[in-house]
Amino acid sequence: MVNGKEDPKVDNHQTQRLSTADVSSRLSAGSMRRAWRFGASVALFSIMAVYLTGCFTADATLNADGSGTVEVSYPVAPGANPDSEKARWSSPYVTLKSFTPKANNSAVASVTFSDVTKLSTAEGFKQVQVTRTRQDGGEHIQIVISNPRPKPDAKDEGRPGIRLSATLPGNVKEANRGAEVEGNRVTWRVPLAEFLRASSTELLVDYVPGNPPSASGEGKGKPTPAPEPSGKKPEG
Repeated sequence: MVNGKEDPKVDNHQTQRLSTADVSSRLSAGSMRRAWRFGASVALFSIMAVYLTGCFTADATLNADGSGTVEVSYPVAPGANPDSEKARWSSPYVTLKSFTPKANNSAVASVTFSDVTKLSTAEGFKQVQVTRTRQDGGEHIQIVISNPRPKPDAKDEGRPGIRLSATLPGNVKEANRGAEVEGNRVTWRVPLAEFLRASSTELLVDYVPGNPPSASGEGKGKPTPAPEPSGKKPEG
């Protein structure tokens, strides 16, 4: 105050300090928002990369009780956090056994699962739905891989598509999409453009539960009968 009046210099100085603090606060808030958006974008890309690019391979082994293992090789976002990536492959039904970053922004995740129909409970398998149905003395498995953002005009561009192999607890009777079948092993290959154009890709296989043939051929053509329903004793 000067002679009962406000000193304009002091007021201006205070205003300047407030403005500077306000600007700093806004810059900090803006930086945090940008960092959050970047982190969210990386996480989203990591979640969707497997399905949006259509470039991944998976090698699974299924046991008779529905448990098993699977190894997935897939693309990751540049600068993706390894710990965040590891967390994507775990759930109450899925356990990550190993995670290996590779060159060219890719990685390999190896997991075990207690129930193949619960694979989608892990974020990394979110777009994969698996169902098992007993029929005609055998088992029918349906695998549906969703593509959240189909691209009707997608071109192959020479990139690899999907390769999914599964070793089953019994001889394969038949599989769709021209799959390669050898004993108890089935392999599907889906062209990249074909996968990207569709909203989902369905893979089907029927097999007879029992002892698969050994490398020497022993046991071939002699599958063990499927287990009797609970509560009913087998004859003899």
